[in-house]
Amino acid sequence: MFMKTILKRIFVSVIAIYACSLLVSGLSFDNNIKTLLLAGAVFSLLNLILRPVLKLVMLPINFITLGTISWIIGVFMLYLTTYLVSGFTVSAFEFGGFSSNGFRVPNASLNVFWTVTLCSFIISWLSRIVMWLFEN
Repeated sequence: MFMKTILKRIFVSVIAIYACSLLVSGLSFDNNIKTLLLAGAVFSLLNLILRPVLKLVMLPINFITLGTISWIIGVFMLYLTTYLVSGFTVSAFEFGGFSSNGFRVPNASLNVFWTVTLCSFIISWLSRIVMWLFEN
């Protein structure tokens, strides 16, 4: 049962990382399925093992900052994954802007820190959506 949960988390992480790499050009995995699978496995295992420990250690600060530390821990998990898996990288991201029916989003240039933050946010939400789809 526990192994099934781990494999499901790895699969969900792989899907979320791949989808994020399609949305954000700054996230890349050398177009190699092995690198993508390894990144998904490392990211899942870090979230399974290291994240609860960091959340426990940072609990007092988490109360003071009203949960912001949980978000920063997620960013750290993704950064640590890029450090541990060669070929899985996050680089600066250039958003070209968007315009539709009078609604305009201007151009934006994100450095590596903000790209990791954006990717962490996207991966988190995509993982939650895919897990919800698996549960239902």
